Amino acid sequence: MSQENVELVRSINALMVTGDVKGVIELYHEDAEWRDLQHAPDTAEAVRGRAAILALWAHWAELFDEIRAEVFEYIDAQPWGRLRHPVVRPRQRERRNDRGPGR
Repeated sequence: MSQENVELVRSINALMVTGDVKGVIELYHEDAEWRDLQHAPDTAEAVRGRAAILALWAHWAELFDEIRAEVFEYIDAQPWGRLRHPVVRPRQRERRNDRGPGR
């Protein structure tokens, strides 16, 4: 793990802020894992692969008019054990719409 990986995650977040989902997913490894430790009851804690990550994001887009994640810490987790990727601590906010499933 290196500062280079942390900078890659910063770049991904910057693209997400602009709404460039295609640009973001192209930066992910094809077998990337998205893990959300505070996930909603109707979503998995972890999904694997670009297609699964895109499906999760599409699900969120159905539910929310606005999703914002302010990242307040990027951590190079390598020094603390077996983690080989940066850890991101975001503050996330959503604004639910009235078009979600079942509405």
